[in-house]
Amino acid sequence: MLARKFYNDTILIRHQYYTGDFPIPEQQREYFDYFELITTALIFAYSSIEAFINNFIPDDYTYTKPNGTKVMDKNHIERYFSLTDKLKNIFTDIYRTPDPELETWWQTLTDLQELRDQTIHTKQHYSQTRYSKLLSREIFDTIQIYKIIISYYGKYILGKDKNLINDFPYNFGFDQVYPALMTDRTYKDIYNSLHNPSKPL
Repeated sequence: MLARKFYNDTILIRHQYYTGDFPIPEQQREYFDYFELITTALIFAYSSIEAFINNFIPDDYTYTKPNGTKVMDKNHIERYFSLTDKLKNIFTDIYRTPDPELETWWQTLTDLQELRDQTIHTKQHYSQTRYSKLLSREIFDTIQIYKIIISYYGKYILGKDKNLINDFPYNFGFDQVYPALMTDRTYKDIYNSLHNPSKPL
């Protein structure tokens, strides 16, 4: 990863031996490249979690506000609920998952969401804070949290219906089938389960 290489080779050294000097013009260009790479990574990390969550809200699902005043369908939930609200309210209802705020990864997810929001909805008064976070040692852990969250919720989805996860096969099984190691019947079952063809074997 080019961003991590630049971080290790350049930014870490400045953390350790900071003199207060502004980067020379050649380095400034490298910093801009770094910000482009790291910003792209955090947006894609956030989007991958959101796409995963939206995909597993059933089309016919509706959510009623606790006070009973409004019933919301999937389209409304996707558009107007934040990612963290979907996890706290929607997924706990559909998949009976634990309270996500009690999980060790929750704070990192909220950091990712905050950075993503500050990047997409840019406001001048957030700039210094945002760029400081992008230069922090924790930024790579923040970006990588998508792997932990997708794996975490994937297990609950798999527990509810093993066929659901085939639409989004991220580390929940094999994506290759080896016919020589199984019977014809088993091969057909696994192939159909993995690929979900409209016309199964």
